This record gives sequence, structure tokens and C-alpha cells, in this order.
Amino acid sequence: QVFQAHDASLPEVQRIVHLSFRGTVSQENMVTNLQAELVPLTLGAGTGQVHRGFQDAYLALRKPLLEKLDALTIGQSEQLQPSAVLVRATGHSLGGALAMMACYDLRSCRGFGCECVTFGAPRLGDAVFARLFR
Repeated sequence: QVFQAHDASLPEVQRIVHLSFRGTVSQENMVTNLQAELVPLTLGAGTGQVHRGFQDAYLALRKPLLEKLDALTIGQSEQLQPSAVLVRATGHSLGGALAMMACYDLRSCRGFGCECVTFGAPRLGDAVFARLFR
């Protein structure tokens, strides 16, 4: 789900976008969770390795997510600068892994500021990816 807001305590931020990702709810999601082998990261700088199932799941929803975000940011008449957009992402379990992938991607491909809070999220990648994520 995507929500937008504004926070007067962050004057440099003109648009806050809240992303919420749900956790595992189906057998298909369980299969995603079990595809745990590490594969090369295909987003951003492309260094490090990440959980194959989580990366594949994020890539499946990436295009509609970027289209929605573009409509909320660069599609606006005021043409927001990337630094004026803050993405706050959250999720539980599988949703936490997707929230982390989204924050990494949106920071590296769009230049948005990102904050990520997860609950019970599994490890997403190797030490190289962890350093990139921070």
C-alpha cells in the first residue's frame, strides 16, 4: 500500500510516502521465503548478494510501485526534487524484507530519502549488501 503525507517538522521534505508490505500469507509466499540461496543483487550498484526469493518478489512489484511513486512525485506540477521526498517503509517478515529492498532501490535509483522499520524481518543479504544498505 502507498500513502502520502506531509510533516511540518521536516521543512526540507515536501512529500512523505508511506509504504507498507504484508508478511507471509500464502503457500506462494512460503515458497518465496524458502528460495534462500544468495544471488547477485540486480538493483543499484549491483554489488553484494541477496536472498533470491525476496529479490524476485520485489522485482515482481517494482514496476507498479515506481509508477505510483512517479505519479506522486515527478508527475506533479511542482516537479519535486528527489531530496524533497522521504519514503518511510515498513513490513513484517516477508514484508520486512520487501520494505528493505524498496528502500535500497528507491534511495539508489531515485535518490529519495528513506527510513525503514521492520518487524521480524529475515536477513536479506550478505555483508556487502548490508554495508550498502546502511
